[in-house]
Amino acid sequence: MERIKGVAFLICLVSILAIPSGLKAQALIAGIEVDSRDQGFGYLGFLWDKGVSEGRWVVGKVFTGHLRYTFRSNGKELDAKSTMVIPSIGLRGKRGETAFTLSAGADIRRTEKEKVGGGKERDDEVGLSLQGEVDSWWEGLRNMSIILSYSTIDNFFWGRLRLKGAVISRDPHHLLIGVEFVAMGNEDFNAFQVGGIVELMKIASGSILLKAGYKDTSETPAGGYTGLEIYIPF
Repeated sequence: MERIKGVAFLICLVSILAIPSGLKAQALIAGIEVDSRDQGFGYLGFLWDKGVSEGRWVVGKVFTGHLRYTFRSNGKELDAKSTMVIPSIGLRGKRGETAFTLSAGADIRRTEKEKVGGGKERDDEVGLSLQGEVDSWWEGLRNMSIILSYSTIDNFFWGRLRLKGAVISRDPHHLLIGVEFVAMGNEDFNAFQVGGIVELMKIASGSILLKAGYKDTSETPAGGYTGLEIYIPF
């Protein structure tokens, strides 16, 4: 664990030092998601990149997020919340209209959980976060996006596949619809989501996305979820 913390701290330091002097964040992303059990998360992040050669970029991200969820202990349902900061750095390559990104960062997290006998316990953790992304576009503004991530905190995996395409296009405005599939978990918990997405995009100005669908977890009964995401380039 101490070795993992050391690697995470080193990546965090490199992420900060690698940001070129005077370079400002180039995009903001934010989102929120809530399910029918009042579990959910929200996040805010800033992105930057710098070209290092033709078709290759160094990329940086800084995310902060808040997660609220329910778990079971000794047959009792308890609440928990977690606040996290994830700075990361990576490389992006592009071939045609398909971009590939690999990044690593520090997962700095504070979690508060209810205890069976009453009261709460707090746990501060530092782990390593790894992420891979594929983003591909085709004619007609059709898109496939894949994200796979892993955190050494609780050995947690998260993955998402999105497929979408434009149904209305009036340059520079476009309306896209599609589907998403999400899977996550570790040896103690797993969840699966499938839903629809509607995105309003204005080229070079950003986008807003609405989503809703079905969610099933190993800890709570199945139900629905809704969410909102925004992307704003600077």
